[in-house]
Amino acid sequence: MSVKINLLHRNEWNKHGLLKYSELIDQPITKCNTGQDESGEYGEWYFVPEAPLPSGRRVIYYAYFGAHLPREDAPWIFAELFDPTDDELAEYTLRVQQWQGQPERDPQP
Repeated sequence: MSVKINLLHRNEWNKHGLLKYSELIDQPITKCNTGQDESGEYGEWYFVPEAPLPSGRRVIYYAYFGAHLPREDAPWIFAELFDPTDDELAEYTLRVQQWQGQPERDPQP
């Protein structure tokens, strides 16, 4: 079963060797479910590194963003970790496909 870690829990985040926020924002993130409201753009983003972590685990980073959320607001930034077992890798592949299948724009007005 995957493990979800919030950047707010920095000790746990660092224990797993996850990217620091300053490193994460330099990655080629993909935005999805974006929209526009009176305060500006909002939506989600995700990043799937090509290589596993040194532990062999796979990771998907994702977050929610918007003008009402500070850029480095830890409660809105997550990492989902998957062990290198057949079942976990199947779940990882499914989650990556789910993220890739998200629309670029939020279909809601």
